[in-house]
Amino acid sequence: MVDELIKPLAVVFDNDGLLLDTEPCWTAAEEALFQAHGKMFDLAAKHALIGTSPRTSAPILERLLDKPGEGRALTEELYPMALTEIGGWLRLAPVRPISSHGCVRLACRSRSHPIRREVTCWPAFA
Repeated sequence: MVDELIKPLAVVFDNDGLLLDTEPCWTAAEEALFQAHGKMFDLAAKHALIGTSPRTSAPILERLLDKPGEGRALTEELYPMALTEIGGWLRLAPVRPISSHGCVRLACRSRSHPIRREVTCWPAFA
């Protein structure tokens, strides 16, 4: 009986942006990073950086910010800024309802920063 109570009906894996709309947070952090380094963050920069890992974004940031050899330091500056934005301004992405049981439990995990403030019970739309 207890096993039935805790057995989930479904599991959703959020691969960046499915349920949690983090892109505006990344954009705000990227804009702040570029401003701090005297550069304008534009659509071309956004396209170059979107969806990249720290390893991939390091040489891109070096090029865009005219900071050769400083990619690692730039990513170490950017990622905490983005995670602060995410922790303070997290929004659910618009998705179709998947439950009529009152709510769908969500959990969010980040390897580099705990994001625990987000949504614990997402109201379902019956």
